[in-house]
Amino acid sequence: MSEEYRLTIKRSDRKKTIGIQVFDGEVQITCPKSATDLDCRQLLETRRKWIQKALGDLANQPEALIHSYKDGDLWLFRGSTYSLMLNNLIKGVRVVDSRIEVGCQKQNGPVYVRRMLESWLRAQALERLIERTSDFSFLMGVTPGLIKVRTYRARWGSCSSSGLVSYNWRLIHAPDDVLDYVVAHELGHLVHFNHSKEFWHFVEIYQPDWRTQRAWLKNHSRLLLES
Repeated sequence: MSEEYRLTIKRSDRKKTIGIQVFDGEVQITCPKSATDLDCRQLLETRRKWIQKALGDLANQPEALIHSYKDGDLWLFRGSTYSLMLNNLIKGVRVVDSRIEVGCQKQNGPVYVRRMLESWLRAQALERLIERTSDFSFLMGVTPGLIKVRTYRARWGSCSSSGLVSYNWRLIHAPDDVLDYVVAHELGHLVHFNHSKEFWHFVEIYQPDWRTQRAWLKNHSRLLLES
């Protein structure tokens, strides 16, 4: 359908409308199984300028950090950059000054280090997100249900009508105020289950700089999602 970018079309019985996303140099259309190729082509045509801008924004983003899971790797944690250090004198993972230290013996290779780091980062994300969700729930006067961290390819969180709040665990890479914005955003959907003006006014009460924080996420999505 297009020679300008990679295009993926995902059809599902659960989808009621056609949606479009851009990430990692790819345009993805999600639609009902009843949607035709013509429907998809028409959507691409009507969103052509938006697609070009989104692809351009991605091209100008900071590159993702490349990890070998060895000493000296750079890692993002809560908005700051840390150097990885493998330490055979400790167990688990800890932050010391500007280092993230991983307990690792000589026989443990990169796969082990990757598993240890990701498990620790997920645990840190869940702890931080539960804490901030509790704080903002009190301030905003809402009561969420279960809180989960997940792996999302192109989103930061979701809130279901039943109150289930899910977050992308990679938010632990972002600065604290950016994570707070996502928390306030998702909890805002417990009052306004849409993105209306009323929704954004409600979020702004608790996150006055939400536009700046949303822009930061947009401009650093590759760095966070692919590192």
